[in-house]
Parts: sequence; C-alpha cells; structure tokens
Amino acid sequence: MTIQEQLLEYKRKNKIHTKGPLSVVLFVTRKAKQNGLPLRCADLKAESAGQVAGLSKAAVQSILADYGIVKVLAAEGGRTSRGSIKNMEDYAAFLNELNEQGACDLDVIEAWWVDRVKDFFASKPFHLKIDAGSSVSSAVWDLLDQEKKRQKDNPGTMYQGAVLQHLVGAKMQLLMGDKQEIEHHGFSVADAPTGRNGDFMVESYM
Repeated sequence: MTIQEQLLEYKRKNKIHTKGPLSVVLFVTRKAKQNGLPLRCADLKAESAGQVAGLSKAAVQSILADYGIVKVLAAEGGRTSRGSIKNMEDYAAFLNELNEQGACDLDVIEAWWVDRVKDFFASKPFHLKIDAGSSVSSAVWDLLDQEKKRQKDNPGTMYQGAVLQHLVGAKMQLLMGDKQEIEHHGFSVADAPTGRNGDFMVESYM
C-alpha cells in the first residue's frame, strides 16, 4: 500500500475532514519534520495537558503559506477543539508506525495534507445573491468576484473558468430549449484526448 493510500485510509477512518482535525495533522506533520521521528506525545502536549503545545492559527497559516495559501483554515488553528489531543495522539502513533515501516516521507505526507486543505476550501459553496433591486448582471458579477477571491486563495485552481463554462452552458440550454441537443462536457476534461472540438457540442441539422 502506498503512502497516499495509507493516508487516505487514515483520513477516512479518523474522519479528518474538518478544519480542526486538518489543522492538527498538518501541525504535527511539520513538528515531525522539524524534530524527527518517532514522536513523543508528551512533548506535543501543553503544560495543562488539555491542548496541543504550539498549535495555533499562526502556526498553521505559516505552514500553508509555504504552499502559497493565504486563506485562513481555522481561527484557533484547532487549538480549542476538545478532540485535538486525541487527534494528535492517534496521528503521532500513525506517523511512528509509518516510520517503523520505513515508509514515512514527511515531505510527501505534508504536501498530501495541504492538498486536503485545498479540497476543504474548494468544497465550500458559492452564494448567489438575489436582490429584487439589482440586475441579473450584478448578481453574476458578485458570483464571479467570489470565484476570483477563492482562485487567489487557492493557486492553481481555475474557479472562474469553471463557473463561467457552467453559466454559458446553462444559457445556451435555455436559448435552445428542445430545438437542438447540446452536449455538455466537464470543465476539467481536455478537448484533445476526447476528440471533441470544444466545451459544447450543438447538434447540427444542416
């Protein structure tokens, strides 16, 4: 089983999909890179033993900044979560086990978790604001502004292009109605490998 497969299994089993747990595993991974393995849970606990030592918004954002991410993952960095200590202990044990197996590439592991943070940000819905006193175009511009900001916060993902393609496809379908069949394609599907000429194929009756 590859590192990525083991990480995915760990993520599913331990439900690491919200901002608090993501902050913890990201922080502990960076600690492992700095201090080496195996990890001692006692070294990762604050004096009160109720919090993960050093875990904070600033610490998590510093890690994300190394990957060009400026969007805030968690205001408290997961520090105030009651489950943070257990998440830390479970994850430290997981890393130690990988280390014993000789399969603990911490650079790969950290980058993998950063990608999961990107997934978390990308899963947040956009909000289409409908105001009776505003035009449709202003509502669309507001939506595009949201995409522009998310695109800036998550480099490498073309949110604006994806939403624009969906909007164009929806408009075409409304205009054509049942008169012509429109074949829609996914935003991330390249034209060349599929042998298609563009994002939308309109059936021709000529």
